[in-house]
Amino acid sequence: MKRAVLASLVLLALGPVEAVGQAAQGPWEGRLEARRALSMGAQVSGPVAEVVVEEGDRVKEGELLARIDPSSYQAALAKAEARLERAEAVAKESSRELERQQKIYDRGLSAQHDLEIAQRDADRDRAAVEEARAAVRQARVDLGYTEIRAPIDGVVVKRNVHPGETVIANLRPPLLFRLATSAESLDVVVNVGEEQVAGLGEGDELEVTFPAFDRNPLRGEVVRIGQAPVDAQQEEPRYPVRVRVPNPEGDLRMGMRARVAAP
Repeated sequence: MKRAVLASLVLLALGPVEAVGQAAQGPWEGRLEARRALSMGAQVSGPVAEVVVEEGDRVKEGELLARIDPSSYQAALAKAEARLERAEAVAKESSRELERQQKIYDRGLSAQHDLEIAQRDADRDRAAVEEARAAVRQARVDLGYTEIRAPIDGVVVKRNVHPGETVIANLRPPLLFRLATSAESLDVVVNVGEEQVAGLGEGDELEVTFPAFDRNPLRGEVVRIGQAPVDAQQEEPRYPVRVRVPNPEGDLRMGMRARVAAP
């Protein structure tokens, strides 16, 4: 009898036992985001010659988005190639002179000083060739940068450039394009309190609804749970949880509000 009473007291003290994940019920509010998004600026400066995409266009990796007027960069490449050609000609001549001085010196017909001068000139001219080659490589890179191409397959979600505008390349280049991965599926990012996040795990299924649509909830999957709180200064820390949802109708858009809860 005493043991039964003691067991009852222990159970009352502990309270009801919850199943794993039972505390993680939600709901949590969030917004749709692309699975991956990239902001693009310009690597070189100049007037924009053409822009070939609009917001909403789907693009493939490597596809041309815009072109900066290449004329000045084409001219710079031509000058660099001409300098390289001259440097190679000079280096070839100094190499021949070095060979000639070496033969004369070996026969004892010239002083070592003359050979040293020829060697110095040949070394200098070879270095000039390498410098000219580096300038040509850089000029080709700069010319290539006049073509702004998509780094990923995706959708143009922001276009902030028009033909005739001048772009300036610096440490913080202006945003020209923002690309996002395909909208076949999107992510909802919600901030979950510490007590509820403990009941979630990657791979868990959650229900996602959208105020913009009157439809049955979509099934979402937890794909990532943040290891650090969104704001470490908050008294009650909240952790970012990324939930992936399908977009079969193609009508879900980035920025839309979403509500996530346990099924």
